Amino acid sequence: MVTLVQAQTQRLFTLEQRAGLKGRHPRLSAPSPGAVYVAAVALPTGAQRSPFPTTVAVGEVQPNGAQQRLHIVHHVRAPAGDALHASLACVVAAWGCQAVAVPGAAPRGTANALVAAVAAGGVAMYRDDGSADYQEFWAQIVRARMDGAGLFARLFVEPATGDDGYLNSMALLVEAALEVEQPGASTRAA
Repeated sequence: MVTLVQAQTQRLFTLEQRAGLKGRHPRLSAPSPGAVYVAAVALPTGAQRSPFPTTVAVGEVQPNGAQQRLHIVHHVRAPAGDALHASLACVVAAWGCQAVAVPGAAPRGTANALVAAVAAGGVAMYRDDGSADYQEFWAQIVRARMDGAGLFARLFVEPATGDDGYLNSMALLVEAALEVEQPGASTRAA
């Protein structure tokens, strides 16, 4: 029992994995010609009337040898309701996203897919742009935890310390990237 409690209180990502998440690419405000994009919508967890906004993330899927590399390039936060629907529609249309992942539609195992992709160095966040999005992303990554195992594992940040929208949107981006096929690349983001 002590081992289980210790495992639940440890951080999800090691210092090395967090260092690997730090990308050198810029945050983008518009798509680059010829690039392949995916989107993810992370809904607030917990009560239906959560005080936390919905997080929409955009990732660029890049061939990397036999694998793919996922660069997180944009975030949008919006409260639930009409503003969220307008934000999502604009993001998907403006970026020409080839796949969009949302909670419930993504397969079980999303948490494990994220952990594997980060461990393999296949995911990178845009470089520091001084934004609140960048700061909150890293705050959530440091506080990130995983509960459960196998197909039933779930990612979370303790609700008392804030929401987990950036963490879960990254996991969903990995799932969306798995749906994209590019010439010379496998269909798995790593």
